[in-house]
Amino acid sequence: MNFLGRYRRSEESVICMAGIIMLCVDLCKSDDDFSKEQHADILDIMAKSNFERKFVADLIIQAEQDVHSHKEHATQLYDILHDQKDFLEMILATLYKLSMVDKVIHQNELKVMCDVSEIFKIRPPKFFIFKRKIFDFLGISM
Repeated sequence: MNFLGRYRRSEESVICMAGIIMLCVDLCKSDDDFSKEQHADILDIMAKSNFERKFVADLIIQAEQDVHSHKEHATQLYDILHDQKDFLEMILATLYKLSMVDKVIHQNELKVMCDVSEIFKIRPPKFFIFKRKIFDFLGISM
């Protein structure tokens, strides 16, 4: 069973939190360097109390062990949140913030954000379109 499937009978807010954390972990794992700083940033963004920090930390561990793709996770989350565009845009902004922890948007991180943006039916910012065109021109696959 995939990560989000474990929460299918939970309240929508729990499913959403699990989905967002899953995408954050997918992004952080995409450059093969899920740093302590990225882990801490996910905790800081998603948890406001000590109880929430424990819950979010457990979700991060579960998400790290999940083998399904970021596309599968984004699709599952979109199915739940398809009518909440502002929330979907906030998720993309969160992914962008996490990608910048090490001051560089890695090629695989860009791919994850572009894929998620496409699945969420949100037009990516010009920066992502421009960078993707550069990668295409240079023959770097995404």
